[in-house]
Amino acid sequence: MKYTDNEFLICQSARLVEDKKNIFMGFGIPQIVAYLAKMLYAPNSNIIYEYGAVGAQLALPYVRGTMADSRNNHASFWFTNMSTVSGLVALGYMDYGFIGALQVDPHGNTNATYVRGRRIGGAGGANIMTGMCKRTVIVLKHEERRFREKLDFATSPGVTSGNLNREYAGLPVNAGAWRVVTSMALFDFEEKSTRMRLIGVSPKYTVKEVLDNMGFEPIVAENVKTLEPPTEKELQLLREKIDPERAIIGED
Repeated sequence: MKYTDNEFLICQSARLVEDKKNIFMGFGIPQIVAYLAKMLYAPNSNIIYEYGAVGAQLALPYVRGTMADSRNNHASFWFTNMSTVSGLVALGYMDYGFIGALQVDPHGNTNATYVRGRRIGGAGGANIMTGMCKRTVIVLKHEERRFREKLDFATSPGVTSGNLNREYAGLPVNAGAWRVVTSMALFDFEEKSTRMRLIGVSPKYTVKEVLDNMGFEPIVAENVKTLEPPTEKELQLLREKIDPERAIIGED
């Protein structure tokens, strides 16, 4: 069955979520990931919007460009504000965080602020997400320009930042950047070096193609697995229920 690179990325990300967990999500693709995860893999999870809606039911279909929108508050069991949600993250209540990024470096530090002289949207809740969530998943399109040995701007912390480790910075050690999911591959972070490690590749691509489209050289696992493509059920939900206008998933 044909699928787009974004559908692959979304499905791989959604499969990472365990049930009965709290999901703190970012804008755009991370919203779609959280929706699919709750519909298929984690029905008892709580979705938390950074602006203050906690435990909201899914507002389907997805409407592009909406975050702090009233439809996303539907059936929330608590509606608060961004400061309170940030406090909950800092207290360790968020199990998963899903964010997009313009750039990522080998240690999971991300840039969503400034690229080649151009000011972009900024951090939103990304900094506290990668700083404090137990498992942060970074999702992004697989392009060489996005993988940078040195970021144009450091918006959010990864596993380490140069010589500055998380403990020294006052951040939880066993938290933060956990996986990087792209339109071509899946990465974790090697424990000793904290450097990004390639562990899985889309069936559409080879390891060489993945590495050729990166601006730095990651560690490559001894056994890089071929990842399962999106299932018929996943694609049906994405195309018919979640994003029928294909605003995010794209055309196959």
